[in-house]
Amino acid sequence: MYDGGENLPVVVGDTCSGCHLAALKQSIGRGDYQVIFASFHVDVSETPFFVAVDYDHQSVVVSIRGTISMKVKKKTAKKNKKQAVINHSMPL
Repeated sequence: MYDGGENLPVVVGDTCSGCHLAALKQSIGRGDYQVIFASFHVDVSETPFFVAVDYDHQSVVVSIRGTISMKVKKKTAKKNKKQAVINHSMPL
């Protein structure tokens, strides 16, 4: 992990002890990266996300938290898919 010390990440909505940022770094694992911005604020129209620079792959990473559970039952998923098609259909 990059830790040049000259630039700290901008963090929004973390706890006073920095638990969310620490958990983010733990889940990313080892590697040469630098978190540039992280927002942990959750609201109706705001989704947590972070931006990092991955020096190993010479890439900028933008990760946005998803909102669907992987534990959705198949019937519910099929129903939601049908509903999404209905919601996105356009009148002729």
